[in-house]
Amino acid sequence: MRLLIPAVLLLAACEPDCPAPSDVDGTWLLHSVVMTQEGGDDPAFPSYHSPANGTHAWALTWGSSELGDVDVKLDGRDMSGVGAWDPYACGAFSLDVSGTHMGETGTRHAFEATLDLVLWDDRLDGAYEWAEDWTDREGSQSGTFTAQGRMSGTRP
Repeated sequence: MRLLIPAVLLLAACEPDCPAPSDVDGTWLLHSVVMTQEGGDDPAFPSYHSPANGTHAWALTWGSSELGDVDVKLDGRDMSGVGAWDPYACGAFSLDVSGTHMGETGTRHAFEATLDLVLWDDRLDGAYEWAEDWTDREGSQSGTFTAQGRMSGTRP
């Protein structure tokens, strides 16, 4: 019996302290890198203004529910978000996001994306799938762009 108690305490100490959905609440500077893409070879495509490429500020307010609406702001603009917290993989979650991002030069990027991320202390890391319809700042050229890539970042 004396050996059983220390063994139980040792096993309890090894269980991970997994984050809760509300632990992702706040602003994140997330850097996106396109790994594969279609439609990005159009010379008029404003790739440097698409949130699928580069560093952008993502503000998330998840709250406590493991499944449901998530308030998302991308570079200060409201987006639509629905999240699913993985009950088995510690810190893992999926976030479906859609909305219209306006590039710094007036380009327009209407997109839908699925982010599969993991929260590691104060770091997010994972993959994404992206689809967008874009328009240049004059509104004279437009196209579609799809991508798969990696995303990671920290709090500012």
